[in-house]
Amino acid sequence: VRQAAQADLPYPINEAVLRHIVAGEVYADGQKMQEVIVVAVPLSTLDAYLRMTHQVGLEVVGVNIEPVATVECFAGLFAWANDENRKVMYVNLRSNNTLAVVAHGSQVVFARNLPFGGRQVDKAVAEGLDVPVDEAANIRQAIMLNEPTDVGPDEVYRFIEPWVARLSEELDHCLLYYRSAFRPTNVERIIFTGVQAVDKRLCQAMAQ
Repeated sequence: VRQAAQADLPYPINEAVLRHIVAGEVYADGQKMQEVIVVAVPLSTLDAYLRMTHQVGLEVVGVNIEPVATVECFAGLFAWANDENRKVMYVNLRSNNTLAVVAHGSQVVFARNLPFGGRQVDKAVAEGLDVPVDEAANIRQAIMLNEPTDVGPDEVYRFIEPWVARLSEELDHCLLYYRSAFRPTNVERIIFTGVQAVDKRLCQAMAQ
């Protein structure tokens, strides 16, 4: 794993903390192989978080990664989320990017960060309305909360449509890779999480 990861890491392997997940058997080049998900973080970044928690009097007993934490959270809430026959995609809509995760029950089998975040949505609305980004974010927030605004929701979402199309295309690529690797399976549902998931109309557009 370390040898394979070195070629893709933007920093030396000896300055990284690496962990990996064996996702399971996949099909590649006509034969069965093992799909492995590798997660890396600079040692300096991890040390900074540990120092921060120590300074506020917290004792760290374990460090998890977001894809696993997300899946384990839902596995603890719903019985269906533990069933390995249930294929679910979790889409974490964050401010700076989007995390796509596919799980078979509580087992993570796919994870990828996509360069599409909520700040890009705010910038698109800001450019369309010719207002500052912070003002565009406030307008979106008001619409999501059904509060009165000077701009109608349809006009705001018209500026968001290109972003939705690009992210939806990237999610399609994720699902295409997943289906080709774990054939002939397909996800049965998508769960949206994260700060942007409050925007129901945004999620519905991507789901459609």
